[in-house]
Amino acid sequence: MQNFSAIRSLLLCCCVAFAPHAVADDFRISPLPLAQNAKPKPDEQPEQANARQLREANAQMNVLIGSRDYDSIEKIAQGWQAQYKAKTLSANDYFNALANIAPTLGGKGMIGDLVRWTRARPDSYFAWYALGTQYLSLAKSERSCGCNSGATEAQIASSQNYAGQARDAFLQSLKLGTDPSPSYSQMIIVAALVRRPYHRGDENRPLRSPQQPFCPAKGPSAGAFADGFEEGLYYLCLSLKRDPEATQPFENFVTYNSPGWYGNYNTLTRLLAEIERTQHLSPKAAGLMHAALLERQGADAVDLFHQPALSAKLYVQAFEAWPTPEHLEWMYQAANTENLTVKNKEYTRVIFNKIIAYRPGEARAIAGIGWLDEDRGDFKGYMNGMIAAGYLGMFEAQNNIGYYYMVGQRGLPRDLKQAKAWITLAANQGFAHAREKLAVVDAMIAQEAKK
Repeated sequence: MQNFSAIRSLLLCCCVAFAPHAVADDFRISPLPLAQNAKPKPDEQPEQANARQLREANAQMNVLIGSRDYDSIEKIAQGWQAQYKAKTLSANDYFNALANIAPTLGGKGMIGDLVRWTRARPDSYFAWYALGTQYLSLAKSERSCGCNSGATEAQIASSQNYAGQARDAFLQSLKLGTDPSPSYSQMIIVAALVRRPYHRGDENRPLRSPQQPFCPAKGPSAGAFADGFEEGLYYLCLSLKRDPEATQPFENFVTYNSPGWYGNYNTLTRLLAEIERTQHLSPKAAGLMHAALLERQGADAVDLFHQPALSAKLYVQAFEAWPTPEHLEWMYQAANTENLTVKNKEYTRVIFNKIIAYRPGEARAIAGIGWLDEDRGDFKGYMNGMIAAGYLGMFEAQNNIGYYYMVGQRGLPRDLKQAKAWITLAANQGFAHAREKLAVVDAMIAQEAKK
């Protein structure tokens, strides 16, 4: 790798050396202030901060479980639960936080630690919930495709084994929990993983007749369900009865009863309409449920049905059903699909503008419009996009600005001091190309100093 990097640096040096110093473009951009006036890195957005905090919580739980400090774990989890009951923490945020008491990244090696916790605290809801979550993570990982329709018989058998152990742990948690909603959400996934393997073509069968009541009348105590769909629906109904604002159970139900799991969207759409008719949903809960259904359809439109143009439109509709910072990634997925697969540059531009309208100063979208301008030969528009994104801290844009100062193109004068300042910003963020350019620009500065 070191040799390859050295060769690339040499080639870059040659390209810069032979690049025309005169500005070939028919426009001029006034020299920018040095990059010290730009952001050294992008601001951490709220969704990024949430993801970081969840990772930190997961790492903390790893340490506490390994050291068998069960009192501290129980205290943290009870604090989350209290916030949820006081409505200072949303249901979905509570579920996400609670998921971190299971060190799922530890894989099979953490099962022994979690079993020890259940033995030390047999009456702990959180201990059994964590053990069930760990087994469930293993059950999902056994299916390399993350689905039912593409898994081998061996993968399904192994997955069902772990899912059965997850079910046992969650059923135990349901006997102990004063608020069992998180376990209901997880049992929806378990129901999909333990059900009988379907065969190709089963996705076309009706999952239930229109005459059937929305909520199944029987539960696990009445005997095994004939079908994982009905079992999952049973737990979804229990969850909605407990807290109709908890939308994660519905999101799980949609994911694990989509066509990849031999479900169908006609049934899911009808069920959502029935939920809206029978449950007292807030506009937010209804919007999030519609968003979840549309997002799943968008993913399947590419993965299963090979309709990228439809996929992009569904992702946009999913975001617009309930726009949140976390859902912005759906818009970027739509833009990427439109730009690279469908090659509809104008609709890609529309998507980027929608992102910027929702969050002004979104560097990735601003740079995206700049690259679209470059594709159609509008180099001034391209540089305006790079400059705006560069000041917002985007390292690819900072690297590009620095390069054009190195060679004196795209409306910028040749200025090695400016080039080094901008490229340094990108290099300090770990961008490999910028690190290589930094060595070249240092060599160019040293060579000019000798003159």
